[in-house]
Amino acid sequence: MAGRICGLGATARGRSRAAKDRAAIGKNRVSDEVRATLGQNTELGKKVAAQLPAGSKLVIYPGVGHVRHFEVIEKFPQDLLEFIGK
Repeated sequence: MAGRICGLGATARGRSRAAKDRAAIGKNRVSDEVRATLGQNTELGKKVAAQLPAGSKLVIYPGVGHVRHFEVIEKFPQDLLEFIGK
């Protein structure tokens, strides 16, 4: 397989991204300016995907965190199997 699948949990529009960001430990201890840059997972995912090898695929799961294989258990395995050609 030439590419890689990159599943990404992303906060839905209209919600506070920083409040939904579960990856930023200590976000309550940084300035408002820094906090405003947190939770930009969709944008970060697109930047990362652009650097992956050809044949890679970015899948965005709105409202999902870091354990997408449990949080969207009905969708993630389907996407993964489709990607690897099963």
